[in-house]
Amino acid sequence: MLPPPANFIGRKKQLVALERKAKEGGTRIIGLSGMGGIGKSTLAKKLAKNLSTLFPAGNIYLNLLGLAEEQISIHVQTQVIKALCRESLVKQENLQDDYQKILENKKVLIFLDNMQDVNQLSKLEPPKGCLLILTTTANNNSKSNKYTIDRIRPFDEEESEEYLSNEVA
Repeated sequence: MLPPPANFIGRKKQLVALERKAKEGGTRIIGLSGMGGIGKSTLAKKLAKNLSTLFPAGNIYLNLLGLAEEQISIHVQTQVIKALCRESLVKQENLQDDYQKILENKKVLIFLDNMQDVNQLSKLEPPKGCLLILTTTANNNSKSNKYTIDRIRPFDEEESEEYLSNEVA
């Protein structure tokens, strides 16, 4: 897992709310959407780091930048299976079932950075006990009992001042 920046600035209230949501146990997918450069990945990295000890079976980071829509679910499922099974060859014919079986009864955190097609979430939803965190530029404010995709807003004035003073220092 990639570490978050040493000086995490702003979004503390949002971070606490996301941590609470993840710890409640009902949410299996937490998504952060917004324009490029707004801080989605930084917030997601901090969230993943703060929650990492709750997922002792594994913490998996995948950067999906540049993957075509139709490749996303196959790529993610294959990489998760490889990471948890240490197998180099994954059979494509039972990929969805194998993905679910590998994650079943395990506590695994999966972080998908730069996911362009959130419509593939149904294929990637992990079983109970696991958590999938994703970032996307897709404009999708979705909520269900299984997942939430929250739109990241720009810093407010106080956060902007904190950020700028830290950058200048």
